[in-house]
Amino acid sequence: MSQNSSWVFLPGTLCDERLWFRMWKQMHIQDRRYVPLQWANNLEEMDALTSYACDNGPVTLIGFSMGGYIAARYALANPDDVEHLILLGYDPA
Repeated sequence: MSQNSSWVFLPGTLCDERLWFRMWKQMHIQDRRYVPLQWANNLEEMDALTSYACDNGPVTLIGFSMGGYIAARYALANPDDVEHLILLGYDPA
């Protein structure tokens, strides 16, 4: 995985960008993007925020919990725009 490509981070429910701070400090990513899912009122808005952050793909998507669910939805709908997909704790089953 290249740290020179665009990395898009999606948080879980009731989370914000602070979820990723400790990880970001350890990584040297030139193009880091954050999807503020907490701003969305519904699934369509979450999808729209993700699409906006993934503009000019392909990207590496990293989603935690609800963010993992949204990242997986985006990857399934836009496979050519996703270089890598990393899902953390997104499915309790």
